[in-house]
Amino acid sequence: QLFKGLNQQYDGYTYAERALNPTNLKDLAEGWQVELIREFITNPDLKEIIGQRSTKQGLKSVYVAQPIQINAQSCLQCHGKPEDAPPALIKTYGDARGFDWKLNEIVGIRLLSVPTSMPEKQARQAIFSFLLLLASIFLIAYTTVSLIVRRWVVNPLNSIAHLVEEISLRKVEGSQLPDGRSDEIGKLSQSINRLLISLSKALSNCNLPSSHSEDISQTK
Repeated sequence: QLFKGLNQQYDGYTYAERALNPTNLKDLAEGWQVELIREFITNPDLKEIIGQRSTKQGLKSVYVAQPIQINAQSCLQCHGKPEDAPPALIKTYGDARGFDWKLNEIVGIRLLSVPTSMPEKQARQAIFSFLLLLASIFLIAYTTVSLIVRRWVVNPLNSIAHLVEEISLRKVEGSQLPDGRSDEIGKLSQSINRLLISLSKALSNCNLPSSHSEDISQTK
């Protein structure tokens, strides 16, 4: 029940313990699992086997198998002789299976299986998350640069363009650009303001002779 709960909690992962002579028939090794147990028995120094297999449904999975070895004498209290086993164990499972194990004997395997679709799914999710993060960074950078360019370049240039248009219509009086900045735009604004002052004076001087001529004509 514990392993069943773990399998439900970690969807896609399968953990099982299988033995050649288990107490519970649900834990009986079959087919390729028996071959793995025999491989560990033949090579007692082998600590782990990693492999890949396909299920009957055609699904591929990666598995990790480790040997179950009786290293403690206390294990034999339940799996040694049937007459030494707890009565509750005999009542539940009987006395025909899961006994006569020996100390240091390899009796089964711990088996963890993961479908290959799980790593692929995780890889796709990781790639999607990375691309989403990258897109967010570019969006933030683009927005920030756009605001900076609009604040410090586009708006001042629009003001200059509007002022030049007014000058072309001879609307010079009172026209000034903000010139408190010390960068290139600020220096350009200062130069244009000086030009406006000179232009305003020049236009004023041009209007004086015309006004004087009108006064002479009226006198005559």
